Amino acid sequence: ATLTIKDGNITKGALPNPLAHYKLNDDAANTTVTDDSGNGHNGTATSNTDTLTATGKVNAALDFNETDKVDLTDNAAFEFAGGAFTIAGWIYINSLPDSNDGDIFSKWGGAGKSEYRFKLTDAGKIRLSTSSTGSNVDNATADTALSLATWYHVAVVKSSTTATFYVNGVADGSDTVHATLHTDTTKAYLAGLNSANDPFPGRIDDLRVYDSALNVAQIKALYNGNTGTETKAPTADHLVYELSADDGSNYETVTNGTLHNFTNQGTNLKLKITATGAAGAIDIKGSDGVATPIKIAYNLV
Repeated sequence: ATLTIKDGNITKGALPNPLAHYKLNDDAANTTVTDDSGNGHNGTATSNTDTLTATGKVNAALDFNETDKVDLTDNAAFEFAGGAFTIAGWIYINSLPDSNDGDIFSKWGGAGKSEYRFKLTDAGKIRLSTSSTGSNVDNATADTALSLATWYHVAVVKSSTTATFYVNGVADGSDTVHATLHTDTTKAYLAGLNSANDPFPGRIDDLRVYDSALNVAQIKALYNGNTGTETKAPTADHLVYELSADDGSNYETVTNGTLHNFTNQGTNLKLKITATGAAGAIDIKGSDGVATPIKIAYNLV
């Protein structure tokens, strides 16, 4: 029989353009925080940005130090409702927040006006809080407690009822959240929320918001090997396999229905499937052990 790979040539590609991209290099004698996505979602800081500027992970950052935040207005673009979204960026924690937590990005108001909060808890873990009514709350929390005075790339990806967290490009737990989010006239904020409480206790750099669920390869492209990047749409090529079903030797051999770790990575890996039926699927992940596999479907013809 001849093996036909239906979605073989898995190629690298650029990330989607972000909905909003705050490089946080503003450093000016005014309060404007520029959105570099090209979508015009600029914000207004509570202080001039030259008084908040500090050394960042990539160029400069803004140090909110539990006193400042950025008002992004009541922007309908940040109302994801039932849709997927991703929030990702670099954080540097000066001190742990109090029990009110410290917000990274939020659209959260008082009773009846709450939508979502991506934040740092008083235990040093990242968390996504969601509300479907404006008053009820689901909390999903990452696994790892982060250290002070260290740069971390953190991300949350919401897809349907699942929030998945990433720390430094690696999955760090997931939990259930509301599928449909409340929408209201609450303002969106970077490094705070729509009250005097809960500003972020440290620096934030290269904060991005996407109206889609990024995959693990795309999150890794933003982390960029602990270097970071300010490129608007970097290339995600960490998990790229070109699969060949040609006759020959030196194949990686797998059996229908198994999860297989390739022992090396490259642009011409060969795959041989030991089939138990006329069709099937193989889940494949790279030698870096990422949790989200690539699924290859096949037919025997």
